Amino acid sequence: MKRSILIFIFVASICNVFSQTQSEMNQSASVEYQKADKELNRVYGLLTKKIDATQKSALIEAEKAWLKYRDLHCKFECMDNEGGSMYPMLYSGCMTELTNKRTLELKTILDSK
Repeated sequence: MKRSILIFIFVASICNVFSQTQSEMNQSASVEYQKADKELNRVYGLLTKKIDATQKSALIEAEKAWLKYRDLHCKFECMDNEGGSMYPMLYSGCMTELTNKRTLELKTILDSK
């Protein structure tokens, strides 16, 4: 539950949720996740162009595993709120947070190539 509160604060800070309805907060969190996912895909695409075929194959497998981890972790993280009105916001916030972290990881690799 503590983690859910932290995710709420994170989402609140990026979505200015204190003056919105829950539905608007859920939508804002979803939009922020979509932006994060788009940036991850952009960086991933740049990285795949800079590595050889063997590395690309390994990266694809790593990314598949990471995506599965991210999705399952966020589902677990928000499980206490499942079915509640805040669940979509908390889930999107978790997905955004982990996606941004992964993007930074891939940027670090990209910068070293």
